[in-house]
Amino acid sequence: MSAPRLDSELVRKHILDTLAAAEGELTTAAIRQLLLSWAPRLVNEIVYRNLVILEQRGQVRRLRLPGRRHVAWALNTTKPKPTTAEGQRR
Repeated sequence: MSAPRLDSELVRKHILDTLAAAEGELTTAAIRQLLLSWAPRLVNEIVYRNLVILEQRGQVRRLRLPGRRHVAWALNTTKPKPTTAEGQRR
């Protein structure tokens, strides 16, 4: 019997909460470490895949810091631009 599958939206919510609590940037591995008490079987690949989705949604940003091998992630503090439909609503 396989382990129960984690709900992706719930994983992303926990990632966002973790980044908000950190008040700065964290690596994928650091985020995973902080989430292990919630999801002990969580692996870096799942965290990374969900971070990429959050980046595509404009909720987090990837930081490439000079002199560091790993990328870091932080909450995106800029507001995303409204879509055409949202911009026309008043």
